[in-house]
Amino acid sequence: MSMKYKTGMFGGSFDPLHTGHIHDIIRAAAMCRELYVVISWCRGRESTSKEMRYRWILNSTRHLPNVMIRMVEDQALTKEEYDTPGYWEQGARDIKAVIGKPIDAVFCGTDYLGTGRFEALYGPESQVIYFDRSEVPVCSTDIRAWALGHWDYIPTVCRITMPGVCWSWGAKARERAPWSEAGAPCVRHPYHCRCQSDRKITTMIPQEKMNGKEENGGTGKG
Repeated sequence: MSMKYKTGMFGGSFDPLHTGHIHDIIRAAAMCRELYVVISWCRGRESTSKEMRYRWILNSTRHLPNVMIRMVEDQALTKEEYDTPGYWEQGARDIKAVIGKPIDAVFCGTDYLGTGRFEALYGPESQVIYFDRSEVPVCSTDIRAWALGHWDYIPTVCRITMPGVCWSWGAKARERAPWSEAGAPCVRHPYHCRCQSDRKITTMIPQEKMNGKEENGGTGKG
């Protein structure tokens, strides 16, 4: 099969990985002889370890032999800090170094369309291709804020290893309150929940969700 590009790059933090990422990776891989998926990580910023994110992407792309995974570290402790001068530029230099060959195509979401950011970082030697984010309307920020509310967008390979879709001791969870008083699931703190921090937090996921089934009696597929 003839590929339009020799070497492509699709980067992100993938914290956590969601079906929108996989959707875009598959599309990009179909256009490139080699696609490098680059995981951006920082020791003080990540909600999920870089090793776990690597495994998620590896297991989600095993059927794509032309996909390679690389990791690039940065020093920005917050997303806001990463948007200050210098981080994007250094990140692009690090990505080019770790790939080690000319990058023909850079793939990103339409939320960057019109900013000229990727054109400035990778042009003119790389063509920037934008994927419509509205095709899979979810982002990692939304999932970190309320994982159970975006459960259908979390790949099956990630669900049983989500770091803390937890249960706390609070009764207003259905109202998305941080805690309540009746042992309901903590939906405001799916990651690193500190509700009742003196108790051991366990990863308890509703059984119908664990099985990949919907509450209305779905088949478990998808």
